[in-house]
Amino acid sequence: MQNSTITDVAGLRKLYAEPTGAVAKKLQTKLDEHYRRFISASPFLVLGTSGDVSPRGNHPGFVQVLDENTAYCRTGAAITSLIPFKILLKT
Repeated sequence: MQNSTITDVAGLRKLYAEPTGAVAKKLQTKLDEHYRRFISASPFLVLGTSGDVSPRGNHPGFVQVLDENTAYCRTGAAITSLIPFKILLKT
């Protein structure tokens, strides 16, 4: 087997087929009304970056959906680890 590096989606598609059926139906590119209601009612989220996953929690509604592409989470004074934010600033 030849050693190679996958560098883009086209390289992945050579190994994996396009999703179909139930998998294709659950793929989302926008925050629809169902997701907006779910996010608005949630007291918890997990902020993930390429190098860290950090739990966040507060009262329901602490994450606001601004539009179909953007969710806003105001950070509080209790946050002491800036690792996720440092990683996001690098990308």
